[in-house]
Amino acid sequence: TWLIVALGGVSVGLLLLPVVTNPIPPLMDYAGHLARIHVLYSLFHGTAFTDMFTYRFAVVPNLAIDGFVLGLMQLGVGIEAAGRIFLGLSLLAMSAGVIGLHYANFRRLSVWPLIALPFFYHDMFFGGLLNYFFGVGLAFIGAAGWEIGKRDRPILALCGLALCSVLLFFCHL
Repeated sequence: TWLIVALGGVSVGLLLLPVVTNPIPPLMDYAGHLARIHVLYSLFHGTAFTDMFTYRFAVVPNLAIDGFVLGLMQLGVGIEAAGRIFLGLSLLAMSAGVIGLHYANFRRLSVWPLIALPFFYHDMFFGGLLNYFFGVGLAFIGAAGWEIGKRDRPILALCGLALCSVLLFFCHL
């Protein structure tokens, strides 16, 4: 088991390596996401863009990257670093979801879900559909949590599933 955990750690580290090492991640809509977030941050603080844009608050889906990156920027993290952290978190959520679903179905750790990790770099990720990609990882985690807890702790599993459903709404409808 320790060998599988060590191999999983190395695999996830290699999965995150392109996000950490590339100065600008080669994602189509990534720059658009960061530009929109920069404008929103400037509008919140009244520093720029107030003569061109106005902000209207509404509860809408597809806000995962906005909420996360804006939250980190409020804590003093730069926009590029916050964007990279969200990219890494998206890949980690997808990895945890795949490994968790495998564990939920077979009740043991295995090397097999690690084979899926390199395939996370595909058109959906490179196209910049980051809210959707993060949402899929979160859905996998929620499904794994439900599968693991539905027999032993059904109330806790149901509460976790309800929380995951609300989060999924804000990630991607």
